[in-house]
Amino acid sequence: MIMNDTISNIRQLAEKSSLTLFLTLILTLFGYQSLQAEDLPRVHVEPDNFPAQIDALNIAIEEHGGDVVYVLENGATYFIEASLAFDHPLRLEAEEVPSDNPPIIRPGTDLEGSSNVVAMYRDDLHARGIFFYGIDDLGGKPQNQRTTGEGIRLVYEHCYLMGGSNYFWWLGAEGTTLIIEDSQLANAGRHTSPGNQRFVDLRGNDTDTLIVRNTSIYNQSSHLLRLGGAILNHLYFDHVTVYNFYNIFGGGFNLKLSPDVTIKNSLFQNTRLDGAWESKALVGEDGYDYDGDRYIAQGGMFWTQTWEDFVNPDDPDQPTDADRSIVIKNNNFGGLPDDQILAIWDEINEEEHYATDPQWIWDNPDIDPDDPVWETRDTVEIVRINLPALDTLLRAWRDHEKPWVDIGNNINENVDIEDPPGSMAESVRAWWFELDPPPHYDRWDDITSYSLVRYYHPAPGNPVASEATASWFRNLAYNSDSQSYTHAENGFPVGNLNYFPEKRKLWEAGETSITKDTERVDGFSLKANYPNPFNPTTNVVFELGETAEVQIQVFDVLGQLVAVLDLGTKNQGRHEVTFDASDQSSGVYLLRMQAGDQIKTRQMTLIK
Repeated sequence: MIMNDTISNIRQLAEKSSLTLFLTLILTLFGYQSLQAEDLPRVHVEPDNFPAQIDALNIAIEEHGGDVVYVLENGATYFIEASLAFDHPLRLEAEEVPSDNPPIIRPGTDLEGSSNVVAMYRDDLHARGIFFYGIDDLGGKPQNQRTTGEGIRLVYEHCYLMGGSNYFWWLGAEGTTLIIEDSQLANAGRHTSPGNQRFVDLRGNDTDTLIVRNTSIYNQSSHLLRLGGAILNHLYFDHVTVYNFYNIFGGGFNLKLSPDVTIKNSLFQNTRLDGAWESKALVGEDGYDYDGDRYIAQGGMFWTQTWEDFVNPDDPDQPTDADRSIVIKNNNFGGLPDDQILAIWDEINEEEHYATDPQWIWDNPDIDPDDPVWETRDTVEIVRINLPALDTLLRAWRDHEKPWVDIGNNINENVDIEDPPGSMAESVRAWWFELDPPPHYDRWDDITSYSLVRYYHPAPGNPVASEATASWFRNLAYNSDSQSYTHAENGFPVGNLNYFPEKRKLWEAGETSITKDTERVDGFSLKANYPNPFNPTTNVVFELGETAEVQIQVFDVLGQLVAVLDLGTKNQGRHEVTFDASDQSSGVYLLRMQAGDQIKTRQMTLIK
């Protein structure tokens, strides 16, 4: 393994540190390994002469071993005959990183039409600028990224992953660290097994760390993480865009066993398409728009356990309060299913549905379903609704005021995606009506025009070489007049910042995304506060073009909310309010003001 002793030392320190420190250590090691790779010999790998000869990449690796960097040609395709599986570290890098025309690694079929898993990693991997394509040359979907080695470390920078049966990653051994940055992933899984489609599947293997930053994941049905009873020690999502999912963390992501979770600055759009069942009497006429108290549903986006199960003191695997940190903040959990999808659900569920009355279960906790009495249970008529992000468990955390949970400052907003993935409704129809699934469901025009084509390729062309292959992935940028555009920490957009290049530059430099004085939206402007720097008070000046509810929030450099000023309803015109920072330490702060649905931000400095 790469630097096993160093990783071991970091993990030991992590046991005594916060997630922030642990993440810093991991990413520092990440950078160190990148520097080390620059000192290694670089082996250029010629692409395959498809179809006469394939497996050039595996042949090169067999010849040169693990202490080199394998450089692949941009725009070329490397067909593998056997899975990438070696007992030494593997470093794969494109000639140009990043690029809209990355090298493609994909499985090739044998004479009988069968193919292998793209990868079965036994040791560490560092991939930069690579397109892992989990569809073979005959259109079959083998598995994409899979591991068999314990304690290994997988790093993906500026990578693309498309297709593959059921999941992008199957972590098949204990102690894996998986880091994904500046990458895009789309269309894993198959219509024939919607419940098995996952972003990462631990398969019951305890896993060390999962870090995902500035990455997009879309068109996948089941859920992001399946733990299968395993413990994920550290989960860190930052500026991730998730689009077109039927589920997110529910159904498989066990927050009960995962002690260190941070999900922040991320956009979850058009998710929870399967919704939930709820009492018709409780929902009334609100239907899909219902967002009130739960009666039938016991959970939703993150976990479906009850509060009593969560705090069970007899569970030996449950972390203590001292071990636990759950941070879910500055996210947008918006994007309700569109009208087309809702119409299909209505078509599927025309008949009336009934569920066991939860009150009956609570009153009869010891009745086994095999007991004849079970047939006499009370039932409740139910209808399908949307399930809010703050489900039963998260609300319970908030209500119990647990010291280790921060679930503040999340919003639910629909944004206008610039190039949204299409035909999700057709996927719903294929699954639930058992229709023949389309060959791939990202672009509906491809489905209708090329339904009989067996070759799957990322862009028009042949399966060997295609121009601008990365352009097949979608642009998931959204409208800048939305609340989400300034809702992340320090005034940045939520979601993958690679869709907002200028914002990304500021973010990399550690700066604040600041609204200029000259910017005015519907007559709302935020002037420079004075004095600035200040001690300990400063005056905040703003103008309104119309009457609006106004709130000021102040964040420190770590993104922690340190003050809230609810100013109530303010009339059109100029206003001034004093902010007192007597209780704060010297440093740089972000002032975020919201007037109605408009938001402005400014940076200010406190010097004591």
